[in-house]
Amino acid sequence: MKIDFDDQDLKELIETGHNKKYKKFSKVKVLMEGLLRAYRVMDVAPSTSALARFSFLKYEKL
Repeated sequence: MKIDFDDQDLKELIETGHNKKYKKFSKVKVLMEGLLRAYRVMDVAPSTSALARFSFLKYEKL
């Protein structure tokens, strides 16, 4: 699935693990691992309907 970022700083944080704006968050290992896990799942999912299988995403169809 294609993921579009409105916040380029967030994109940089996810891709590199570092960002000046999100410096506090980049130091929290558990948060970064969860963020990367969620990003990877969304990235490889073929469609939004496939996201419902992953309970940790709390996905709901609106």
